[in-house]
Amino acid sequence: MSNIIYMRDLLIAFPLLIFFCNLTTYKNPPIKHFWHICCINYLGFICKNIRIGGFVSKKYDNKDNGFHIFIKALVWGFLIFVLFLIFLTLLQCTIKKPSSPTWNTKLKIPLISRTYDMRKIVEELGEPSLILDSLGNPYFYKKIEMDTIRAEELLTLDSTEKSFSDTLGVFNITPPDTKETEFFLSEIYGGQLGLIPPFTFLLEEELQKIENFTFVAMDQGEAFIMVSNHLGLDLDSLSIDLVDEENSQIIATIVYPEMILNDSSMIQQVDLSEKYFSNNLSFDIKAHTPGGTILTLADKYLSLSLSFSDSIYVKEAIAQVPEISRGESQKLYLPKEHSIQSGEIDRGNVVFSICNRTALGGSLQITLPHLTNYGNPLYVTRNLSPFSSDQVEVLLDGYQVGSVTEGEFDLNWVFESPGTGGEQVEVKSSDSIQVQVKFDQMKFREISGVFSPTEVEIHRGPEPLNLPDGFESAKLSGAYLKAEILNGVSLPAILSVRLIGDQGQQLEIDENIFSGNPYAPVSTLIQKDDLDDFFDPVPYEITVSGRALYGDGQNSATITRDDFVLGKVEIFSPIEAIFDSNDVELDTDSDSLEEENRKLLNQRVNWANLVISLENHLPLGLSVELLFKDSEDVYNQPDLIIGPLRVNSGQRDQNGIVINTSYLNENIELDKQDLEIFEERPFWIGGYIHLEGTNGEKIKVVPEDFVKITSYVEAEIKMGEIK
Repeated sequence: MSNIIYMRDLLIAFPLLIFFCNLTTYKNPPIKHFWHICCINYLGFICKNIRIGGFVSKKYDNKDNGFHIFIKALVWGFLIFVLFLIFLTLLQCTIKKPSSPTWNTKLKIPLISRTYDMRKIVEELGEPSLILDSLGNPYFYKKIEMDTIRAEELLTLDSTEKSFSDTLGVFNITPPDTKETEFFLSEIYGGQLGLIPPFTFLLEEELQKIENFTFVAMDQGEAFIMVSNHLGLDLDSLSIDLVDEENSQIIATIVYPEMILNDSSMIQQVDLSEKYFSNNLSFDIKAHTPGGTILTLADKYLSLSLSFSDSIYVKEAIAQVPEISRGESQKLYLPKEHSIQSGEIDRGNVVFSICNRTALGGSLQITLPHLTNYGNPLYVTRNLSPFSSDQVEVLLDGYQVGSVTEGEFDLNWVFESPGTGGEQVEVKSSDSIQVQVKFDQMKFREISGVFSPTEVEIHRGPEPLNLPDGFESAKLSGAYLKAEILNGVSLPAILSVRLIGDQGQQLEIDENIFSGNPYAPVSTLIQKDDLDDFFDPVPYEITVSGRALYGDGQNSATITRDDFVLGKVEIFSPIEAIFDSNDVELDTDSDSLEEENRKLLNQRVNWANLVISLENHLPLGLSVELLFKDSEDVYNQPDLIIGPLRVNSGQRDQNGIVINTSYLNENIELDKQDLEIFEERPFWIGGYIHLEGTNGEKIKVVPEDFVKITSYVEAEIKMGEIK
């Protein structure tokens, strides 16, 4: 009977304990575990009593005793639970909340998917260096258009200038007035009258200052000293020193060679060439008389006078300068030695820069007789003050040019000064009139005449070939060149052009170009085959440089501004070549993840791989390298480098054409540091395709050839609440 009672208690009480502990310990795992222990203990207690139920007293064989035991177990369990909570509080333990369930999922981040297709390059990308023939086969093609050279350029004379200077040179001054002085016998002889014995006497006399100059440096000129003897005595010896009182220098010593009789005069000429003196002059006189009879001193004197010749030329002077005129003819030369019978200037101008470096005022007249406007020669006049400058500009639009032989024409100029009147000025023979004549660039409407050999420069470039990436190092075979020159100028020409590659290549083109006219230009076609040497290696840039030589200096022609010459050069080559190894730089791109995916990469990644797939349908092997960085300059110290990863060339047939594609698929493991680049906003992607070359084997590229790059990041993400 007792066994039945305890089994009943077990069936009723145990589920109630489980429910109670789950209800009271939700979100509190330690208490829940404690109640589980109590339930297990109670289960053991019941089982124990069941096992020994047959040996107990009959007073326990009733249902009230079973219920009493159950209540007693609950009380003991509650007391044990309270003691356990006190124990946890004393140890300061934390009771954790229960966590929600977690699971793993996959995250895929696309990075790059690009196809480099030959037909796409030619047709869709509009690559200027590739064209398709009628069968769709790609060709290298480069067209270089020459700049059109019109008669406006052929009839253009570059700017030219000429400076000339003419000094005053020696100049004349107004001759000074005659200066006179007298010495009385009473000043000379102090003895008794009557028979005068021979004696020698010395005299000094400062002349009146000369009014029309202060200082002169003579070039040439003469002075005259006349002696009139009225002393009553003959003079058998006489010498006179002409002295500059400003510096006490003797200008000249004059010796009278003959006896000067009483009541007679004698003139002695003085050469003043190369003499320097002031206007303050004096006489130092030394004379000797043989004596004679003097009965009275009245009217007894010696007279001296100083006069100058009418023409006095000086190198330098502070003086009154009379009217003066200077002028000459100069030769000017055009930049080209054409013999122009007639011509009309369309645009141009001439500038005269004038400088008067003298103390003389005056006027300057300039004439260019070969330049006429309505029959009148070009004429310029300017009034100039002392030590002044001026500038005159004359527009030449519409002026006629004629009778110019070998580019030479005249310029005449005259400087006229009225002099200084009564004013003294300092003038030197080195003083000058300076004129600079500058013709700015002149453009003619038309020129008729004989043209000297004139080089017309032809230049174009450097012109980039603009080859597709990866083909810059190719050795092209079968390339050829076509050139066309269209001459609309009424003169034949000798064409000499050179094509220059930046790898040191040169190709010469020399051809005679026939004359034409702007209304019926003459075309000259030129073709050069077998350019293999020129394209080995392939230049990055080509420069066309040379000249066309017009005119022979013998035959006359008329050229107008409508005349022209132009040309073009075309280069063709099939893409059947030997390629060297080379690097192709991928276009830089950027991307940015959504905020949620960035957090997943940062916090919940179990593992991550970068998956890359390569498809190569090119006839050469290659490898791919991907670069990642947090800024646009991805090629400068990238943050993450993947690769290089190599893929074989496509399978080729005996003609070098790809018939099967080669594939490569790789998974690259990424660590947490690698993944940080994809958390940037944005991150940048670049890379290289490393072309391996053909090892001397010739291959052929067709429109269907391509290389495809596909890459993405695949990561396993832990979802749910993380402890």
